[in-house]
Amino acid sequence: MVKAMNTHLFTKLLDQVSHLTDQQNQLLGDALNEHDPVARIIKKIEQRLVDNPECPHCHSNFINRHGKTGGMQRYKCKNCLKTFNSTTKTPSAWLHYKDRWFDYYKCMLESKVLRESVAICRINLKTSFRWRHKFLQLPAMLKAYKLEGIIEAD
Repeated sequence: MVKAMNTHLFTKLLDQVSHLTDQQNQLLGDALNEHDPVARIIKKIEQRLVDNPECPHCHSNFINRHGKTGGMQRYKCKNCLKTFNSTTKTPSAWLHYKDRWFDYYKCMLESKVLRESVAICRINLKTSFRWRHKFLQLPAMLKAYKLEGIIEAD
């Protein structure tokens, strides 16, 4: 059962939020965004450039943040002057419906056929086909060298 919040308490909470430090505001925003699947996916994707800042065009480490688009951080390389985000030159570049990616990954892991994935993820059959091929390119791009678990070969 969900209780309705008292208007007075909510107003008091909003007043307290305005007195938070920048770090506390960031922590509060992170806590609120944890329930948003798109925000979680974007955060995981962007972590790659946070851990290893590198221009995908010239591989320079001299990059600056350059605004946001579509909820994702953009960057500009000081060396080649090109802009990019964390999906540039990856199989997931130019793919839409980020909120459905996680469900589609689950469908692939469960070996569901394209039409089942279409029904679960509410996407077009052509989109499902393209995503399947794009997502299967990711392990090759990540250069996974170690095999684990049960492996079969003919």
